[in-house]
Formats: sequence, C-alpha cells, structure tokens
Amino acid sequence: MMTPWPVSRLPVRAVLLAAPALAAGFASAAPAPPPSFPERGHTPKALTPAEAAWLQENPLLPPAGITPPPSLGIVCPGEYEPMEGIIFAWEGPTAWLNIVAEMAARVTTAGNALAYIVVDAVNENSAATSAVQSRGGDTSRLRFVSRTIDTIWIRDYGPRYIYEGPAGNQVRAIVDHTYNRPRPNDDTFNNGWSPFRRHTYYELPLIHGGGNFHLSSGGIGVAGLGYATRLIVNENPGRTEAFVRQAWLDYQGLDVTLTDPFPVAVDSTQHIDMWMQVYADRGVMISSWEQNRGSTQDRVCETAATNLASAGYAVTRVPARSIGGTHYTYTNVVMCNDLVMIPSYTNSTMVPLNAVARSAWQAALPGKTIVQIPAQDIVTSAGVLHCIVMHVPRHRGRAESAGLAPTVLLKELRGGEVLQPGAQVAIRWISDDDESVSSIDVRLSRDGGATFTQLLANRVPDTGTFTWTVPQATGGGVRVMVTARDGAGRQTSDASQRNMFIGTPCAADFNLDELDDLFDYLDFGAAFNAGDRAADLDANGQVDFFDYLEFADRFGAGC
Repeated sequence: MMTPWPVSRLPVRAVLLAAPALAAGFASAAPAPPPSFPERGHTPKALTPAEAAWLQENPLLPPAGITPPPSLGIVCPGEYEPMEGIIFAWEGPTAWLNIVAEMAARVTTAGNALAYIVVDAVNENSAATSAVQSRGGDTSRLRFVSRTIDTIWIRDYGPRYIYEGPAGNQVRAIVDHTYNRPRPNDDTFNNGWSPFRRHTYYELPLIHGGGNFHLSSGGIGVAGLGYATRLIVNENPGRTEAFVRQAWLDYQGLDVTLTDPFPVAVDSTQHIDMWMQVYADRGVMISSWEQNRGSTQDRVCETAATNLASAGYAVTRVPARSIGGTHYTYTNVVMCNDLVMIPSYTNSTMVPLNAVARSAWQAALPGKTIVQIPAQDIVTSAGVLHCIVMHVPRHRGRAESAGLAPTVLLKELRGGEVLQPGAQVAIRWISDDDESVSSIDVRLSRDGGATFTQLLANRVPDTGTFTWTVPQATGGGVRVMVTARDGAGRQTSDASQRNMFIGTPCAADFNLDELDDLFDYLDFGAAFNAGDRAADLDANGQVDFFDYLEFADRFGAGC
C-alpha cells in the first residue's frame, strides 16, 4: 500500500544552503544548485568531489529557526529497545536495493517489526514488494511512503526519536538536524515524516550526520549517555564542544562524550557507528585493529574501550580492517528487537573474519538471532548496514484489549497562567498511538481538577491545538484536560498540573485557588526548593533568594 505524503504543517525551515555574502554594495547572484543525484547512481555516504567543490562556494549553515527543546521530560531510546519498525530508502543501484530487500525481509519476520520503505516513484512500490517477498519477507508488514529523496543513507538524515512526558504517558517525538551534505531532498525528509506520523518535530541547532552517534538510554530525569566523534565540532564552526554537548542534553536528554575521529584515509565519514555499537544499557561492541597497532584508529578504539569498561560497560571486541581505502567494519549493524543484522564480506582478507565477527556478536547477545547480510557491494561507498536504516521505537501506550491506548501530553495550558475574560487562548497538546489518534476531547474544571464537567470540544480532530474563548466568570481553580481516543475507543487523558486564574488574583495567591493562605506558602516553598520556574516571581530567569523576598512581600500585603 502506498501511503500519501501529507503537506507539511511545520514551520518553514531556515535556509540551509547559502552562498557566502558578497562585499557590501554588490548584488549577490543566486547560488548554483547542488549536484544532482541519479536515481540508480552509486552516491557514496561520504562527500563526492562535486559536493565538496560546491560546498567551497556554498557552505552549510546551522538552522536559524530553531524550535524550543522538549520541556516535559526526555528519554532517548537506544537501538536495542523495542522497535515498531525500521525505515529504508529505496535508492541506489540494484546491488544496494538487494541489500535493502534482504534486510526488510528479515525485519518483517525475525525482527517482528514493520519495514517502512521510502520510494519516489509508484512503480518502486511493486518492485520492492516483489524483492522482499522473494526473500521470504512478510509483505503485510511493509509500509510504503512516497517522498522524493536523494540517497540511500537515511541514518544520516532520518528521524531521531525521543519520548517526551512522564512515565506511563510518554509520547514519541522527532529531533532533527541539518544534514551535513548538500542533499536538499534528504535534508528535508523529516519535515514530511513528522506530519505523516503525527510525531512532534524538534529542530536541533546543529549540522550533523546521524551516523556519527550512538547512545545508551537513560530515564525520566536521568540523562542517557551519548557518543560521537569531534567531527560534530568541526562541522559547526563557532560552536564549542560545550555548546554541542548542551544541545544534545537539552533536545535528547543525553550526556554526550566526544572522541577523536578516525583519519579520513581510513574512514572518509569519520562516523562513530563505523567502529562502535551500543547493544545494551551497559554493553558495547568496539572494533579491534590488531593488524594496525599504534595507528590512530587503534588508539581511538583502545581508548574508548578502556574508558567504557571503566564506566561499567561490558566491552566486546570485533575485528576491523582498512584495505585499499575501504573501511571494513563489523560494528555497523542493525538491531531490531530480537534480530541483529551484521555485515559479511567477500574480500579475501575479510572472508575468514566473517565467522569471527558472528561469534563475537552471538557471545555478546546470546538470546538474539544473528544474521549476516552480504555487504561487499556497498561497503566501498563508505557505509554499511547501519548507515542505510533509521529506527522507529514502539509506542509506549498502556496495553488494553488487544491494542495499546493512545498517549497525550498537554503542552499548554499546564497551569499557573493568569487568563483574561473573553481572551482567545491556545490549548496545545501532542499525542501518539500505535495506529492513530482518531479524536480529541477538551474539558474544563473550575474546582482545581476535582471534576472536569464542562466540555469545551467534543471529538475534534487531533490537530494539536484548540482555541478556547476564556469565559467571563472570574476566579481560580481553573484547569483543562485533553483526552485522546483511538479508533477502538481506547483513551488517555492529561490535565493541567496547577491551577489557572481568570481575572486578577491576589498577589500572594500562588496556587491560584482564590485564597491567600498557608497553602500558598507551602506551594511556593515546594516550587522554590525544586527550582521550578513558577517560583521566579521577579522574572529574572533565576529562582533565588530575591524571589523568596518577593513572595513574602506579596503575602504580607494581603488582597
């Protein structure tokens, strides 16, 4: 089935490819278009000479219209966690498409997951279906999406997922970046994928190639651990390591360690996924360069292995070779539930190592199905299996009657707002489901959330926003609740966590319940001790002693 690609409802993305400014007073010519990408061409993962030349005149710029980061708790899932599906791009020569078909067949059977295949022509739908079916795949688990793309290397430009929200009510969302290649259709892929899946979009303020990244999951309020090479700093001139690490912490909840990259003569991409794979919360596979002791790549891997072992990781080693300019790796693998797909090669030097690599992976993950995928036809283009997929984690809804309930997260109005009678206010939420959210209800409480008796919106479409006209009746204890419902009638709700007030509250009515009493002191103290921005009464961006003095002054003044 071909799934139509919707019109994007995202904000217009900042201009990413721009010619350098000419001297003041001179008219600037439009930049030349980037190199083209033939449909069945061998476009490598690394920059082509034509792309490198183009970038000399038209450098990439980091995003200008950056979205605010997630605000309600972030968990970035590892690739070893439960997966809904794997995304592939149906691009490149026949030999590459054969690899995609073989992997999709495995994902839809042993991987117990969906295979999303991105196609840019209708006839590719049937060709891919036949190819997957001939390899024993379950074609009922294929999902085709129509989108013009440039290359097969979807790891570098596809959607990086997070979960946002508290335990039991987590919503999948996408964190995007500017692709570090002048491949415009690839770079804007997520602008279409986000509304297609109805997963919220956040824009990371970095130029990046997604393969230069691995992670161990954290938890709500507990940072996960990420890993990348310092290529990411080189790709973002003027932005420090501290800026890069903070961006990943803010947008993906990850404390990222940066390592030295390999020399470009060994690995032209300098991506960490070519020599490392995190396979468990505290398990990692790292390349071993026993034939090149003392080399830069050997030093990088040995240092990483030592540091990760000291951090409590189980470290397993697997051989790697650089032969004739090709980086042969057994860490560039794809995990999908109980399936692990690893590359095998026909190069005469590598053939004996195929069995060694399989044994290493099986020893590290004895409960998994290890499958070798012939990858000789693609490894010479600077990438292997991990480079041509992107993971889609499972929806974390509550299990109910042969399905999962939706999840929904109220983003605005979560509480603490002072509203004016008659004003039009946006109630915003994000939602998620294993199938789709069919409708939304919005309700109002005037008793601090004890009951939500007033229906503001009944079974409206899941647009993510509802414009509410604030009633004329003033007072406190106001809260709103959104309820998401799926096609089977399963539903989940999320409500304001604090009261709101319509009109003008007393200065010291911190909890907005229309009373100026001891509970305001207690609630302010709790917010103050937690560093909650609601306690920033002087609005200077900090919760400090001056806010406490401000509250004391307000409380003493009465109503």
